Amino acid sequence: MISIWLWPAAFAIGLILGLFGAGGGMVTVPALMFLADMDVKTAVATSLWFVAFVSLTAAIHQRFWQELRPRLLITFAVSGMIGGALGSRIGLLLPAFVQVAMLALLTFYVAWWTSRVRLTERVSVFRFIPAAVTGLVIGILTGALGVGGGFLLVPALIYLGINRFQLA
Repeated sequence: MISIWLWPAAFAIGLILGLFGAGGGMVTVPALMFLADMDVKTAVATSLWFVAFVSLTAAIHQRFWQELRPRLLITFAVSGMIGGALGSRIGLLLPAFVQVAMLALLTFYVAWWTSRVRLTERVSVFRFIPAAVTGLVIGILTGALGVGGGFLLVPALIYLGINRFQLA
């Protein structure tokens, strides 16, 4: 039986995605597991569709078109799709408890890294290899865990968009 709390949760997830461009999957997977009584594998697959649709809707309403970096977008898109295909196959092989543990560890690590990083200088050149490898890794994690679109892309773009950073 699906909980009545799934509707307010869906609204909150959409709000989080619209405000921060991140966080949808890391909230959606647990919400689907606990509020819709889905197993991990079904929640991961469902969250990918939900987050993709909500993210597209939010992107259309943002003014990101003026800030877009086409080479970075294409590199991330292609390497991310390859990684996503690999990650989805890996995710099918992983036991559910490993997927949940990986999600928890990844969430804590990204939160820690994001809270500690201090930006010092922006990069003015496009770095293909780091962008392609980062997109591939994010694609694998997204396919395997159902999270990582904005949740990992925002820190990755911070990493790729700066020359130097230091941990506080």
